[in-house]
Amino acid sequence: MEDAGCSVPGLYLAKNLGLNMTDDYWLRPDGSGLEYKHVKGSGAVKPPYDPNVSLGGQMGKYWILAPDRPILVKEARRHHGQQAVNEAFAVWIHERQGTNAPFVRYHGTMMGGGWAACRCGTFALENVEFVPAYEILESWKGQNSLSPYENYIKACIQYGIERSMIQDFMDYQTMTDFVISNMDRHLANFGVLRGADTMRLIGPAPIFDSGDSMFFGEERETAYSRAGLLEQESPVSTKPRRGC
Repeated sequence: MEDAGCSVPGLYLAKNLGLNMTDDYWLRPDGSGLEYKHVKGSGAVKPPYDPNVSLGGQMGKYWILAPDRPILVKEARRHHGQQAVNEAFAVWIHERQGTNAPFVRYHGTMMGGGWAACRCGTFALENVEFVPAYEILESWKGQNSLSPYENYIKACIQYGIERSMIQDFMDYQTMTDFVISNMDRHLANFGVLRGADTMRLIGPAPIFDSGDSMFFGEERETAYSRAGLLEQESPVSTKPRRGC
């Protein structure tokens, strides 16, 4: 931000045209003559504007603009690299469940500096964008008698996703989050895919961001008891946070 002469993150994001690899929206300066193909591409040539400015969260992240699809790299330099290992472990669980629920396939790796990282291809391809659950709920006049979870499912059904598809997905995601003690399933860390041209919902976005699980930040010498596990409170926030 300092090198770019930006005093606040919002200005830095605007200077990089608000680019995000999970949607097709961007800011075109008046009179610039820029076209979408000039600022957001996959392939070997990096665009002159940085798509990493929209990333957030605890782990260091950046995009590799590979020829077929962008690859997200998440580096875990703290907590013995466990967050990156957790992402790969969650994939191992999903694969052995034989689930029909979509999930991101993270691949773990060791970096040259001695820390762990994981990689995955973006699930938001050309003309297919990610809409976080928070935005779905913000667009829907829910019932006060229902939880955000239930209102989210009702909204997705109203917007065109089959009840069995969204209900089964949410049940499975909740179950696996419980099994691995995921503490980061806030309303920006799950959502739906939407056709950017049709504006119709396609279905639930693949499960992602399971790194903050299995008590990654704790330095315990003894394992939790069964009762102790059930007493843990999740600090899940209903407010959106930037991440991917």
